[in-house]
Amino acid sequence: MACFSSPSTTHFAGSSRTGRNASKSTSYLDRGPFHNRVSEELFDPKAGDLEQFEYNWTIADFYAAMTEPGCTWVALDEIGDEAEGWEASDFGGLPQVILLAARKHDSS
Repeated sequence: MACFSSPSTTHFAGSSRTGRNASKSTSYLDRGPFHNRVSEELFDPKAGDLEQFEYNWTIADFYAAMTEPGCTWVALDEIGDEAEGWEASDFGGLPQVILLAARKHDSS
């Protein structure tokens, strides 16, 4: 059984962006929140009336979210490494999915 909570170590101070084509920080450690104004249309690149917030967690953030409440780390598995047709860049060799598992301890 897995358990999950928000990590207390997540950094919430971030930059603000507008529009879908706004440049994102290139730092791995800049987790957000990133604020966007987006259109109701999925592929419309122009800024719209809707607000969107994006958070980019690191593997360490997910680890903390699973272990801080007292769960025991069980497994981490990287699945698939082929490039996918929809990717703008060639991400071949990087995992398509990262599976994280932890076991919740019985509190009795």
